[in-house]
Order: sequence, then structure tokens, then C-alpha cells
Amino acid sequence: MRRRVLGVLIGAMLAIGTPALGDVSHPWDATWAGGFDNGADGVQIIIASDEVIGFFFHGDYIDVASQPIAADGSLAFTWDGGSGKLIAKGEQHRLAIHEKGAADRVIELKQDH
Repeated sequence: MRRRVLGVLIGAMLAIGTPALGDVSHPWDATWAGGFDNGADGVQIIIASDEVIGFFFHGDYIDVASQPIAADGSLAFTWDGGSGKLIAKGEQHRLAIHEKGAADRVIELKQDH
């Protein structure tokens, strides 16, 4: 009897903790923007299925190659001449940018609605 109850409890816990197949959400899936304050050179990043599918920077959309989500939840991507790493800590979302010939910088991001 105990084994049966234990099996039912484990099965219920697994069912509750497992999302429905059609309802798989990704932590970065959204459009993010930041750095446009006071006319600055900001960014817009469009992410779907944890892959960067759009990156607006220096006044234009740039082709990027996205990498898989890291174990720490960060998402890295590269473009000709630079790289970016999306980092989330609690409610803070940031993009760390490294470009050839420019100082590294970090841009605070907000979901772009």
C-alpha cells in the first residue's frame, strides 16, 4: 500500500512539474531593448526559442550567430566584429557587448512592448 501511494505521489509531482508539450516557454523569449536614453546608440534584441533572431545596433539590423543557452541561463551571440552576452539576475536583464576597436560596455535591458 505504501509503495502504491508513493508511486501515485511521485507521478503527481512529475505531472505538475512538467509543462504541457504545446506550452514550452523559454526564459529569454521576448523583444528586449535598452541604451537609447538621451539619444545614445542603443540595442534591440529579438529572441525566439532561446535564439537571437534579430539584433538592432548602430542604427541597423545585424546578422548574428546565436549560441545555446548556457547552464547559468546566459545567452551569447556573435556578429562580424563583435559579441554579446545576455545576462539575467533576478529582474535585471543586461547585454554585455564586446566590439573590436571599442571599449566593452553593458546595457540595461527592458522588455520592449
